[in-house]
Amino acid sequence: MSEHDDDIVTDPCTRWSGAVTGADVTALRGQLFDALEAPGVSILWLDVRDVTDIDRAGVALLLGAQGRAAALDRQLILIDSGGVVTDTLNGLLLRGELDLVQLLPEQEGRDLGRHTDVRC
Repeated sequence: MSEHDDDIVTDPCTRWSGAVTGADVTALRGQLFDALEAPGVSILWLDVRDVTDIDRAGVALLLGAQGRAAALDRQLILIDSGGVVTDTLNGLLLRGELDLVQLLPEQEGRDLGRHTDVRC
């Protein structure tokens, strides 16, 4: 894709909400991997601000998706606002293993860089 100063490229964005636990990961994995493998995707934004709980199975899914993205030469970026996912990753000492953007409420809908305007 060519880059022009007047272009706005909207990368795919998906949103998770509620609990992300062992009972949910099979369905979420399919949806997430399908989005990563879609033609033309170079960056997939995953908005986790509405996640209310995430267990080790959910974290394992995120790590697996990060690996899948890397294998496809793509990037998975999480969007959070200091919520449950960030706290869990910090608690498991895994914060640095995933690309994570922290958005404050007043930043929603703003350009996050990399020529991307994210509006999940």
